[in-house]
Amino acid sequence: MVNGLHILLVEDDPQVADVLEEALTEIYRTSRARTEIEACACLDFSPIDLIVLDRTLPDGRGETLIAMAERIGVPIIAMSGYPDEIRNLEESGQPHLIKPFGVTTLLARIESVLNTGRLEAASVLEREGCSRLNGVKERSMLDFCCDMLDERGGILFSADITAETQEAAIQHASDILRTNNRSSASQRVCAFEVWSGTNRLFPSQ
Repeated sequence: MVNGLHILLVEDDPQVADVLEEALTEIYRTSRARTEIEACACLDFSPIDLIVLDRTLPDGRGETLIAMAERIGVPIIAMSGYPDEIRNLEESGQPHLIKPFGVTTLLARIESVLNTGRLEAASVLEREGCSRLNGVKERSMLDFCCDMLDERGGILFSADITAETQEAAIQHASDILRTNNRSSASQRVCAFEVWSGTNRLFPSQ
């Protein structure tokens, strides 16, 4: 069953790409690119959740694509079968796969990277949100609104929250971020804002 997360597969070897794409499309929405130029165009115009990138492409090693992905927070799993490139990947600590690898290994690595990204985002937002509460007095039950945002700052959906304190509202928002990521790439929650009336209590950065 396809869960709606969007994977960009960048691989120029058609036989390898066919095998990987067949495995990915059973679980994820999958786009495929043969060159770095094609991959950059796809990333520029489509919401992507993760990139699986062969580091040896006809038009380069994917450096421009990597820079674009880092700018908007899209994780990358690099692939290579060349010893020098493998050594560079291992030294960098970047998530990677050494060719040849099995489909099970690929899917496990993708799930691990996606889960790590979700937990890190929730942890950072939770920590930043709570740090903004110094000097705030507790009040009686208040109505808050929580806006969930995509990686470009667009509002995906809103949730009404009733809480005694701003801290409780921000914790609730963080819980939504951690557990309620929507199933399509266009609705992947990356940040939140908490509102009370017309006051923005926790603006995204």
